[in-house]
Amino acid sequence: MAVIDSLPGLSVTIECNGNTLEEYEDGDELSYKQFTPTHTVKKYIECVTDAEFKVHIDILPGFKCPDYATHTTMWVDIDGKIGGGWHNPKRHPTFSRGFSEFISRINPSEVSRRKLRFCSIEKVDDTDNNRVKSDIKLAENLGEIVVHFHGTTEGQAPELYVPKNQNEGAVTEISEKALKGQAISHGVALGPERRTYQTPDTQRVYPAGYYKPLAMFKFKYRSRQALQQELIIPRSPSPVPIMLSARDVNQSISNRERLAELKREMEQLKANVKEEQESGMNVFQRGQKRKPNDLEVIPSERVYKITRHTNGTVMVDLTDDD
Repeated sequence: MAVIDSLPGLSVTIECNGNTLEEYEDGDELSYKQFTPTHTVKKYIECVTDAEFKVHIDILPGFKCPDYATHTTMWVDIDGKIGGGWHNPKRHPTFSRGFSEFISRINPSEVSRRKLRFCSIEKVDDTDNNRVKSDIKLAENLGEIVVHFHGTTEGQAPELYVPKNQNEGAVTEISEKALKGQAISHGVALGPERRTYQTPDTQRVYPAGYYKPLAMFKFKYRSRQALQQELIIPRSPSPVPIMLSARDVNQSISNRERLAELKREMEQLKANVKEEQESGMNVFQRGQKRKPNDLEVIPSERVYKITRHTNGTVMVDLTDDD
């Protein structure tokens, strides 16, 4: 939440996807058009591509409006263009509202409202002088959301009707040379138009001068990569190598050697089992052979000696003697 210690009671935040965006300190000197604000605060925020957002403004009881003023007037500028604002009567000590639409008057009785959305910008390598000059002007306040507070009084005449160009599209690409080294990554796109009835307010009088506001809040919105490039947030750390002690290294080597030994033992065991299975094909009887793939008994080609006794019995000689 951006606040100004020297001017308590004012608060501005940027909200996106239902969350308040985290803020980072901006050490640069505040510079915005011809403004010379009395009190300032400068922040970086990380934007979300293609996400709608709103600017939330609070005036708290501790805020003191100047004695000369009847109202506190707030204007919200988007990329250098006035997007709309409010006039809060001094008799109302508090104020809280979210600004989520770019507002512009299109005729004396109607205003146009278009949702605010972050959009990415493509950087192109175009060195054409005319293109670069045009893009330098576009880049002056690109990537900035500015809220300025004024002490004002009501004038006698109604607000002047000044139609605005509704054909201004979002900046989607820009010459890299025009950025002059700035890490600008996004702009603001406007959603579909919706019209509402609103009569002109009375003119505002700025006793201290329009370009000398009471306070100014400036937010530079960037992608995470752009914030890292500008050293606003730290880069993602590289993986840290794991350092092993000599004992751990020796233990690791010992484990690998033991694993290799176990593997050799398993291989030897499998070889022994296979050998036993192959050699375990028993010879059922002498002179018979068995095929290794089945149990068929094949007669031997050996000629055996046969002797017939007087009582009629037959003897077969199975000895190895011829």
